[in-house]
Amino acid sequence: MPPAPLPPAPSAPRPKPNLGVVVFAHVPPPHHGQSYAVQLLLERLREPAPDSALPIEVFHVDARLSDDIEAIGRFQPRKILRLLRYCLQAIRLRLRHRARVLYYIPAAPMRSAVYRDWIVMALCRPFFPRIVFHWEAAGLGEWLLSSAKPWERALTHVLLDRHTLSVVLANHGASDAKALRARSVVVVPNGIPDPCPDYDSRLAPRRAARRNLLREAGSASGPLRFRVLYLSLCIPEKGLFDAIEAVAVANDRLARAGSSLRMELNVAGKFWKSEDQERFERRCREPDLRIPRSGGSGLDDSDPAVIYRGFVAKQEKVELFEASDAFVFPSYYSAESFGLALAEAMAFGLPCIATRWRHIPEMFPGAYPFLVEPKSPQAIAEALLQLASGPDVIGLRDHYLRHFTDRVYAEGLRAAFVQAAGS
Repeated sequence: MPPAPLPPAPSAPRPKPNLGVVVFAHVPPPHHGQSYAVQLLLERLREPAPDSALPIEVFHVDARLSDDIEAIGRFQPRKILRLLRYCLQAIRLRLRHRARVLYYIPAAPMRSAVYRDWIVMALCRPFFPRIVFHWEAAGLGEWLLSSAKPWERALTHVLLDRHTLSVVLANHGASDAKALRARSVVVVPNGIPDPCPDYDSRLAPRRAARRNLLREAGSASGPLRFRVLYLSLCIPEKGLFDAIEAVAVANDRLARAGSSLRMELNVAGKFWKSEDQERFERRCREPDLRIPRSGGSGLDDSDPAVIYRGFVAKQEKVELFEASDAFVFPSYYSAESFGLALAEAMAFGLPCIATRWRHIPEMFPGAYPFLVEPKSPQAIAEALLQLASGPDVIGLRDHYLRHFTDRVYAEGLRAAFVQAAGS
């Protein structure tokens, strides 16, 4: 009798297939919130995936069109040649690695940026079965309705409509996705690595001691500065001049009340236009933006109430956040979406004064008391004076840890890419 056949050897588990994603977006430089968010995305998605997750293989097209902040949004013929080269690079990655998903950041509501989107989608979209739009800027849907010419509106819909998935930073951003008829929409707020991991042991006690000092400012014998930080692109629409006027108003009220306390505004960021920098420097020289020294009189015995720090990064930026008492971000910028600087300020435990504008209110806990209307220096001044009285810290540090870390951000985007692949 022939021997019974041996049972088949157990087959080795089949490896999970990778999901290929081509990220068509630039990283710093130039350094701004959008380019930094892309850098974080690449770093986190290239880390090993959890065992239960679909592995994602990321290919990057560093689609940098502007070499510096000043060139952003301005037409230059060389940008077209660069863009064509980047599109060919994306197509090669698709064909060589069978990457099915194209990740792309749609335009801010500016005509030249919309034309850029047309070129990319006309060349790349036929090759990619899945298109993911990540809305780092807001307002394109409004621009199409109110400012675009009929033929521009029609061509935008032909080339960008019915994409696979829109990733928006807040519920407010869903209007842009719906304007371009996204097949699916998910909300994934941006996030940043914790810049102050030792906050509880080192910075929290300093914040508490500082609040106690501010509460006693009325009895202090010498001048005391309430240090306010503005960190963003230095343009009027980001609220720079509203912050300056608010400091002037607050200092006038403090002087009239006989207080020794004064507001000091530190401005960090780059100017986009030379005329804005000239206006800034001219305004900062005026007498109502000077702080008298103890016992002094006149401009020669005073210090500036507004100090320009220029572009800051790494340790210099950390030191500014740690030395500040409050953060101000009174933006009414047309493409404003998610202010990464607000997340940074929260991580450092700073109370924030911000505007009720586009996505910004959704970044804060419900009933947050220091949101003001756009273009309202008087309201900003009132909020500064309330904060300068040394109230108990508002729990924005905990809010950051729950919602805006880079890990939360990466998990949300990983899930979005998997959803897009399965659509």
